[in-house]
Order: sequence, then structure tokens, then C-alpha cells
Amino acid sequence: MRLIIPDDARYSCFACGRCCRTSLVSLTAEEGERLKGFPSPFAEGPTVQAYVSERGEGRRIRPRRDGSCPYLREDSLCHIHAERGFDAKPIACRLFPAAFVRMPGGTAVSLKPSCPAVAIGAGELLSAQEPALRLRAEEVARVIEMDRAENVVLFDRRRTLPLADLETLHGHLLALLRRPRLGFLSQLAGAMEFLSLAETSSISAPSRYRYWQGLEDGIPGRFSGSWVPPAPPAGLDRPLYRQTAFGLASISSPAALRAGPFRRLAERAGTAVRGLAYSAGVSRLSSAFVRGIPVKPYLDRVLSKACAAGSAPEAPHEPFHRFLTGSLAGHAYYTGRFTPRTVRDGLLALFRLVPFGIWFARADAGEAAPSIEHAAMAVVRLGDAAATPSAGARLSRGLSGWVFRRPDAWFKLLAWSTGTPDGEPIRLYNEPGGNNGGLNSGHPVGRSSS
Repeated sequence: MRLIIPDDARYSCFACGRCCRTSLVSLTAEEGERLKGFPSPFAEGPTVQAYVSERGEGRRIRPRRDGSCPYLREDSLCHIHAERGFDAKPIACRLFPAAFVRMPGGTAVSLKPSCPAVAIGAGELLSAQEPALRLRAEEVARVIEMDRAENVVLFDRRRTLPLADLETLHGHLLALLRRPRLGFLSQLAGAMEFLSLAETSSISAPSRYRYWQGLEDGIPGRFSGSWVPPAPPAGLDRPLYRQTAFGLASISSPAALRAGPFRRLAERAGTAVRGLAYSAGVSRLSSAFVRGIPVKPYLDRVLSKACAAGSAPEAPHEPFHRFLTGSLAGHAYYTGRFTPRTVRDGLLALFRLVPFGIWFARADAGEAAPSIEHAAMAVVRLGDAAATPSAGARLSRGLSGWVFRRPDAWFKLLAWSTGTPDGEPIRLYNEPGGNNGGLNSGHPVGRSSS
């Protein structure tokens, strides 16, 4: 089996225990029977429970009341691993945070951003772990269903695109995201402008390759100077806040998502109330972000171990950059279970998540300068949402919905997320003329206002 591994992807487990505290672990039939005979000394009652989903009946590990795995020890290590070895753990645990997508030319490997080590970019290069990854990929192919990208993909609801052309499109987006002389916001805005223009072109025309190359060559010059965001289209702000509330306020702790029907009903009612408050401009989104299981202690632990191991963190915006490039390289943004099924909607949702992540990093930092920990925390929580059926569905529908198709809506969103006052150029906070410190970027984003 040939593996397609991103060159710069890194991961090592630093035993922070977050995945064991926040994940619902599905089991195969054989794993369910095996774990029934292996009680946990750290929990009362059975450790396996049956459930019913849209895919039918299944089994999973029965979490404790706080949402954590019953086999999790106080030192954040796994009791199954300690007593019976790594290979005795469920396949879902052994795979995390890796994800596989079967491609015509091999199997693409990506990493789930809900793992703090992945969000921070700490650990060993994934390419150095190829033999172990190949064994896991082969096991996935035998035991469970693997996501698949076909030779011809659904670009939008009306048009198809050969996979080779999609890879070319990815190549241009990645080239814009890696332009060394552009700051992060300029890279992000340039890639979004490229996508906006590319999706309105004729993707079946023979000249599309030259057109895409022309866009890549010409767009960076449009985002090299100060840019004053245009006035928002009439009626944008209220739908934007409402859409954000019903999408991103669903990012709650996995422990709450495991609750009974009455508590889930109360959670939904609370989300609706917050949504009304947001749409009226009364409340702040940060209250939805900081709810649930705190992420900071696990990030602190991972970061300290990563630094001790020599995997030093990079610039504060790098978690968002890694989130984009890893999703593009791994094809996970449109082939996953809870992601949009069209390339266009998947790309739009992916790029629209990043401004919200920037906003969350700023909200969590308060008056201080957002650090790599704040950015990684935002990426981890967005990863949680994408892996949760209810939140993932809302995010997919909301972020690819009609509100953001309004003229310049995405740039208004970027200005809002970076805290740019009306009438001023969009900047990340540490730039000259910015506000009270913030994420790194070499240049202000935008098109010349002249």
C-alpha cells in the first residue's frame, strides 16, 4: 500500500490524555466482546454499551460520568495498554489522530486537529513513521470502512472535476499559502480570492490550467498593501451573528454531548437563546468557546513536553496554517463522515473556519497577545466540532451557506475576526498600527485602497 504523507506533518503522543477524556470510542464486534471480559478497576459497571446511529447498531466504550474513558488512569495513561499492550487497544484508539483516505494512486494520510500535539505541530515527522502508519492503514482497510476519493469528484452540485485537476487546484492554493513574502492574513486572503475566482470559471475549459496559473501569479500583488474593508452588504451582520451562533455555539464539551435526552434538550434550548442574543448583538461568542472541558491544561502539558523533546513551537499563526495545509493535502475536508460532500462547499467551509479560529484565539487571550497556545486551543476546539455529528452538520451548512456568498462577505468576516475597526486596514495585532498585540503576520492583508 502506497501512503501519501504530507512532508511537514508531525505527531508524537505526549500522553496529555485529552483524547481519552473527550472521545467516544466505537468498537468492532470482536473488540466489544473482548472488553466485556476486561473490567476496569477505575470505573463501576460495564465498560461496553450498545448504541444506534444512522449507520445501524454498534458498540462503544461506556464513558464515565465526566465523559472520560473508564480505562483511563490517574496518570493519563491507558490501563489496557499497560496490562495487555498497545495492540490490545481498540483500533480507534490505535489510529488516533491519524485519518486515511483511499485515493486512486495510494492512501492519503492526515492528522486530526482535535489532538493538541497536532495543532501545535509537535513531535516526530510523520514521514519517519511510515512503516507503522502502513500497518494501521492496512488494518483499517480490513476491519472498518475507509473514506474514499474517486477518480472524478463532485466539485459542486452540478459539476464534476477529475481528481488530477483537483490536485492541481490544491497545488495553487498551497502555493499561495506558502508565499514567503506574504504575511499569513495575505496568504489566507489570496487563497480565498483564488478559490472565489476559480469556482466561477469554467472548470471544464481546456484553458483552465493557464487561468489558474495566472490567478496564482497575479493575486499576491493585490494583497501586498493596506486594504480597508468595504462597507458590509445591507443586512449582513445580523445573519452572520445568527449563523455563527447556531454553528459555532454547538462546540461544547464531548461530555455534554454524551448526556441524556433532557440535558441535550436543555443544551439545545441554551444554544437557541444564545443565538438570539448574538443576532441582537447582546452577547459575545467567547462564552460559547470557553464552555465545556478546558483545553489549556492539556496544551500546557503537551507544549512543555514538546519543548523538552526539542520540538519547539513556531509562530503563533502556525496552527491555523497547519490546519489548512494538512486538510488540503489529506483530502479530509470533503471525504470525511461529517464534512460537506462537494469540493466547493468543503473548501469554503475550511477557509471560513480560520477567521473564527483567529477570533477565538483573541477572545481567549483577552487583553494579552494571542500565543501559539491560544491559536492551538482554537484549532483543537474547531477539530472537536468537525468530529461531532450535530456541530459538524451545522458548521458545514452554515459556513458554506448563502450568507457568505454576498459580495465581500468573507473579507468583512476577516475584519471582524481580527478586531479591525471600521474604516481601518485589516491587520493582525502585532503589525505596525495594530491594537494590543497578537498573531504574527509579515504584512497587512488586502487590496490597495487607492
